[in-house]
Amino acid sequence: MPTASQAEALTALLDTHTPIVVLQTHEEKRVLALAEAVTRRTQRALWCWSASRGLRALQGLKLSLVDKGTGGHPGADDTLELPAALKAIARLEGPALVLLLDLHPYLSHPVTVRTLKDLALHCDSSGVQLAFVGHSVDVPDELQPWAAAFELESMTPERVRTVLKEEITRQRSRSGQDVAGCQRTLESLQRHLAGLPEAAVRHLARLALGDGQITAADLARVLAAKQAQLGAAELLVFEQDLPDMAAVAGMKALKRWLLLRREPFLEPAATGLPPPKGLLLLGVQGAGKSLAAKAVAASWQLPLFRMDFGALHDKWQGESERKLREALRTADSMQPCVLWMDEIEKGLSGGGAGEAEGSGATRRMLGTLLTWMAERRSRVFLVATANDIQSLPPELVRKGRFDEIFFVDLPDEATRAELFRIHLARLKIVCDDTGLQNLVLASVGFSGAEVEAAAVAARYEAHALGKAADAALVLAELARTKPLSVTRAEAIDALRAWAAERAVPAG
Repeated sequence: MPTASQAEALTALLDTHTPIVVLQTHEEKRVLALAEAVTRRTQRALWCWSASRGLRALQGLKLSLVDKGTGGHPGADDTLELPAALKAIARLEGPALVLLLDLHPYLSHPVTVRTLKDLALHCDSSGVQLAFVGHSVDVPDELQPWAAAFELESMTPERVRTVLKEEITRQRSRSGQDVAGCQRTLESLQRHLAGLPEAAVRHLARLALGDGQITAADLARVLAAKQAQLGAAELLVFEQDLPDMAAVAGMKALKRWLLLRREPFLEPAATGLPPPKGLLLLGVQGAGKSLAAKAVAASWQLPLFRMDFGALHDKWQGESERKLREALRTADSMQPCVLWMDEIEKGLSGGGAGEAEGSGATRRMLGTLLTWMAERRSRVFLVATANDIQSLPPELVRKGRFDEIFFVDLPDEATRAELFRIHLARLKIVCDDTGLQNLVLASVGFSGAEVEAAAVAARYEAHALGKAADAALVLAELARTKPLSVTRAEAIDALRAWAAERAVPAG
């Protein structure tokens, strides 16, 4: 059933006597229901043409073709071909609305375009308006002045809730059992179904309810199916098996910042606060930026999509920007979600000398991204990570692009102790308090990734020696390692100097 606001919007458009209304959608049933409601309310006749069924009167049978002389409509079999149907439409008496389904293959034919233009030119006198309905309708330039686009409303959370109740009742009737599952998972499912076409909502709801219960695994399947249905699956990678925020050592300031903004992002209407837009995590390689980005999605119970910049770049001019727009459009459709742009400087840094063309494409991609960041209204929380501030475009890091820029430094003593506890417990390495203190003192200047690598290497060494891994083996691995703080000391010092005045410490 069409909403009152949607019916009023279409009525207002038709009342302007716009000759051609363009509806790009897969939801033909919703278009037909909306058209029937509007034409019934405004006392218009409603006709519909398709290549399979010809021209049929759906409403207002009192209107007839002039040359028929009787109430009724032209024989559908006589109007299967579009030229015959257009000739019949030219003899209709208005006011009337004619739906032309899947017209797009015919819009490249010059005679068809001219005939449609003739109908548009006579709209004021005939009272007959056309509606082009199809999944992809490219209106020819000749018809553009007489055409106006009309978009169907996306499924609202309220409408999704109604559909879910209908599908739960259907599942209960079919199986004879109640649907099991926690309310929190059901609410997450409802949030992620909003914005999709109604047919897709019902399909994905049945996919989740098929086994009689709603679980986190069902939610993951629904998100994967939603991403595949929307396209751009090769550009946005759906990340699963996300770590909890407890797996992130240190970063107390970042964790508190995220905790304060969780509810305003998930329930902006209830809090009365604007939802946060995103943050930039800048820091030393291996310091835990990517882990923190994943943990944001897990702690907020949102899906995480990683943008693959390698898949975005294309040798053909204009294709990289198109792919980026498509990926961002898909992210908007997946709301609410977290969009993770890992090592963003590698995807948006300009080309050097001799790379003018590649640099031009990169600048256009940057412009596309900045426009989206400034104008988006969707609940997509952007988490960007970067290692090299010198490669980041200055336009990206100016005040206001991100809600906050956090600097993730090498872990301090307390954070290293927390890191060792996490990795030693996970890898089942025996270590007492004294051994832990020795490891912390021996790992000054080590990143989180380097600490983990030393613990993993100790396990390999223990396996080769045929004994249990202990703190002594980890100490030996630390002694053999030259951390980034030694091999790239100058670069890290420069990064710290930049962040001291421009970023907030994450720890």
